[in-house]
Formats: sequence, structure tokens, C-alpha cells
Amino acid sequence: MSDLALNTLADEAGVSNGTLYKDFRSREQVLEAVGLELAVQLSEQILTVSEAVESGAERLSIAVRTFMNKARTDPTGPAP
Repeated sequence: MSDLALNTLADEAGVSNGTLYKDFRSREQVLEAVGLELAVQLSEQILTVSEAVESGAERLSIAVRTFMNKARTDPTGPAP
């Protein structure tokens, strides 16, 4: 990720540099936004599975298994 240039990201995303710079001032801001979005998606997935579970320990177990499954099936994260 240290080689990520915002110009390259804009090209890959099919948007203009101005569009990207309107929302993000740095590579770190982009990475933070991506990380937050991935966390939201994972949280929603965990909530869907554990919504009816009353036991805190079981909900935690579901969360850990979901996270580990995600890491196992997609170890490099989303495609660029």
C-alpha cells in the first residue's frame, strides 16, 4: 500500500483526480475509508448471523469465526 498513488487510484476507479481529491487528501485517508467500510461490512455480516443469539460468548464466537473465515477466504483483501 505504500506505493498507492492517488492518481493511479483515480485511474483504476474510473474517476477524475479532482473527484478523488474532493473526498480524500491523502493515501492514508483512502486507506482509512476502505478499512472502515470493510469493518462495517463485516459487522453487518456478523450481526445478521448472531442477531437471535442471546449468549454473549456465543455471539463473540460467531464474530471470531466470521472474521477468521474472511481472512482465510480473502487473505489479500478486495481486488484493487
